[in-house]
Amino acid sequence: MRVTRAPFILLAAALCLGGCASSRRTGGPREGDRNVITQDQMLSRHFPTVFEAVQAIHANWLTEKGTDSFTKPTPVLVYLDDMKVGPVESLRNIRVEEVSWVTYIDGVAASARWGMGHSQGVIFLSSRPR
Repeated sequence: MRVTRAPFILLAAALCLGGCASSRRTGGPREGDRNVITQDQMLSRHFPTVFEAVQAIHANWLTEKGTDSFTKPTPVLVYLDDMKVGPVESLRNIRVEEVSWVTYIDGVAASARWGMGHSQGVIFLSSRPR
């Protein structure tokens, strides 16, 4: 029985090309992403705190998306550079000048990244440039 090498060569080529296509990884959000609030956007609209900016631009990030517990629902949490800050009310204490960009991470992705207790999602702040 004769085995052709063509399928294996095509698979190897596809894997190599796929790896090259995804080589740009900066760790931050993509340029022009609508789910990102940049410091420039917040400063141009004269928001004093990140809470006011999020409330005006993406108010849906601040609200819980249904119940996940009968006794104590999980809140939407805030992280600054991968350090837990607290619930969304803590955004009132963070000045716009301290943050480079803000994004929302849904409950599934947040639970995968930080573990249980993040099912309502995370408002992620970065002090690092994009």
